[in-house]
Amino acid sequence: MATKQYHLQLLRGDSPKVQAYLGREGELVFDKSQKNLWLHDGVKRGGIPIAMISNIPTKVSQLAVSYTHLTL
Repeated sequence: MATKQYHLQLLRGDSPKVQAYLGREGELVFDKSQKNLWLHDGVKRGGIPIAMISNIPTKVSQLAVSYTHLTL
């Protein structure tokens, strides 16, 4: 049985174009300048950044602590 190959091509552009774009809900766009993916919700221009593996801290010393959302 032959194996089928599929290719996925995303919308892409430089940072100013990606930030100005209002994509449909669930649409992914690749920012060629930042080398990052943006997920669109159909409301916010530019979308929401999706963390790339290189952006995720792997050491405790790289973590930042924020108390802005702390409720006592």
